[in-house]
Amino acid sequence: MDKFSELIAKGVAAFEYKPVAGSMPEQCPICRAYNNLFGAATDTHMSHLDDGRIVITGHIISSKEKFDQFLYASMWGGVQFRHSGYWSFSDFIFKNKLRGRYEVLNGDDVYILTPVEDESQAGNATNTATA
Repeated sequence: MDKFSELIAKGVAAFEYKPVAGSMPEQCPICRAYNNLFGAATDTHMSHLDDGRIVITGHIISSKEKFDQFLYASMWGGVQFRHSGYWSFSDFIFKNKLRGRYEVLNGDDVYILTPVEDESQAGNATNTATA
C-alpha cells in the first residue's frame, strides 16, 4: 500500500497548505491587540487572512469547552484582562464589532472572527454562547 505522501507525490491525493501567519509581524490593529493582550496567556495567535477573516490558532482551540471558558474569563494564565480596558475576550469581540465561530483550517481547529455590519449582532458567536 502506498503511503499518503507517495499518493500526494503521484498526484492521486492533494494537500494544499495555506499559510495562516505571514512572515512579517501582524499589522492589523485588532490582531496586534489580541496577540499582546490574550496571545501569551492562552498560547494562541491571531492573524488576518487575505479574504478579510481573522483567525485564531493554538492548542486551546481544539478544546472547545476550554476556549468557551476563556471567552468569558476576566483572567487566564495569570493575566488579568480588565486592566487592558476589556473585561474578557468576549468583550474584545463585542467592542471590535466581530462575530466568532469554530472552523477547521489546514486540518487544525481554529476560531474565525468576521466583522459584522449590524452592531446588534456584534459578539454573537456560532457554536458558542452569546457575548
